[in-house]
Amino acid sequence: MTSKKISQVVFILLLITFGCDDKKAERKEEVKVKEEVHEVVQSETAEDTIRSAPIKPEVTFTPGSIQTVKALGDSQVVYSLYLPKTYNTLKKYPVVYLFDPKGNGQLPVEKYQSLAERYELVLVGSYNSKNGLAWDKIQPQIQKMMNDCKARLAIDKKRMYTSGFSGGARVASGMAISGDEIRGVIACGGGFPGKSTNIGYPFDFYGIVGEEDFNLNELRQLDWSMNNSGMTHYIKEVKGGHDWPALKEMEAAYLWHLMSAMKKNLIPKNTSLIDSLAKAGMNEVLQKKKKNEPYEALLACKKWISVLKELTSVDSFKSEGNALYNTESVKARLSEITIIQEKEGELTRKYWAAFEKEDLDWWKNTYATIQASAKKSTLSPEERNMYKRIQGFLGLAAFTVANAAIQQSDFDKALKLLKIYELIEPKNSEHAYLHAKVYAATGNWNLAHTSLKRAIQLGFTDTIRVEEEKLFFNAPDKKEYKELLAKIKHK
Repeated sequence: MTSKKISQVVFILLLITFGCDDKKAERKEEVKVKEEVHEVVQSETAEDTIRSAPIKPEVTFTPGSIQTVKALGDSQVVYSLYLPKTYNTLKKYPVVYLFDPKGNGQLPVEKYQSLAERYELVLVGSYNSKNGLAWDKIQPQIQKMMNDCKARLAIDKKRMYTSGFSGGARVASGMAISGDEIRGVIACGGGFPGKSTNIGYPFDFYGIVGEEDFNLNELRQLDWSMNNSGMTHYIKEVKGGHDWPALKEMEAAYLWHLMSAMKKNLIPKNTSLIDSLAKAGMNEVLQKKKKNEPYEALLACKKWISVLKELTSVDSFKSEGNALYNTESVKARLSEITIIQEKEGELTRKYWAAFEKEDLDWWKNTYATIQASAKKSTLSPEERNMYKRIQGFLGLAAFTVANAAIQQSDFDKALKLLKIYELIEPKNSEHAYLHAKVYAATGNWNLAHTSLKRAIQLGFTDTIRVEEEKLFFNAPDKKEYKELLAKIKHK
């Protein structure tokens, strides 16, 4: 492994966290920092923050309550909206547009609504954006949603952000790439849409990815590319797998963007807050060193450099980081990460090819071994996490190859792949729904109805997808088909 690659791995930075263990002094510091965050939010007086005249919306919105809103120009464009309780139309507010991969606009708004109160944010969750839709269909609807918000709400156009999870993260990045309105992105469990040839975009990028997330290596590669391009960014690896991040992680992501706004003079610099963050950051580094966690201490140094550079001196963090970087334990950890990453690449290539070559019995034995390895105490945490990521990768890969076989009308192959998919993710409703499509295509309506019932039992709720699926139009028992649709709508 080259020294260049080692240095690239090191730049996988941590999110901002205020709790630096359980010391009373640290808890006091946390309270002080949070009070000063509230102070800077309350005291923003930068240009374009105060409105000259109130907006007169066509509909009265209720601050402090999640509402479902239809765009005035297009009733098919629907979004979930949360305004902070202090909202009034004499002031302009930063906004975060949120994109869920399943098109659940309320889920992220509800999950993060406390951030709207603490930071005086407007949160908007799209119901139109979801996985499986073409970009040329999604993008115009999102743009209509954003235009509707700008027209009807007191939005600070200099502080507009996007955020999403998984496929929604790619939508969030895509909206920033396709225009010049978005100041920053918070991408969770996913990166850019497709492979970008130009990483040096003008917006700020904050990525959050789980240690067990199958997209971890994608975000690591994106981090390295951005390091080389000089794009303002930060990637945080967190505990857990492929999911919307915890509230504290999203809060830290927004706080990072808040500090970036100070650097760009979009809001006034708050010296007291900056000093408190610097103190809390060094306290975190020292506590991790005290607990004999040199690698974690090094990442904390890199994190706080990302947060504080251009606002105050970061020389003390650089000095601590350089010393930690040269320790044998850190070098060993970096070497292990590289080895595991190379092994993961080899295994994913092997398993991808196995969908074509191997039978169900091979997959039963192989997947049982993967599951056991993910729990094996004799393996290092890094390697156990690798096997958990492989599990997630295989679920997505199985869906991809099975769906491709269906699109190609190779139904025998599709049935084989769907059995593998069910083996890997037995609780996922998608394999049952795809089974229903195969049986409908081959005229086996009894099994088609049975599979659709099974999908409903597993939590399938996408009524529109079923209604638009032409394969079901020829169902001989229209009554049973309609009853199944009614059950999905009820769920």
